Amino acid sequence: MTLQKDWAKTQVRLPPDLHPDIKEYAKNNDLSMNAAIVQLLRKGLKLQDTNINEMDIFMRHLKNLVTGMPVDETSTLLANMVNSWIENKKPTA
Repeated sequence: MTLQKDWAKTQVRLPPDLHPDIKEYAKNNDLSMNAAIVQLLRKGLKLQDTNINEMDIFMRHLKNLVTGMPVDETSTLLANMVNSWIENKKPTA
């Protein structure tokens, strides 16, 4: 268990529009502002790593898929994949 005295101290300047969002997040998750910021930073860093790894894997598979394909087939395949991805990412109401 780490003690508060062992933590690195830093000051963070927040844009005025971001402060109320973090305050609300902290309240909704029963956290202090500090704990909320730490949690959000950890989530963001983990998400960034996950996205990079997933994109790397995707690009390797894509390269294997299109290698040797005629240009017309490759273009059609990529356009269909992008359109399908966009359709699946549309926000639902």
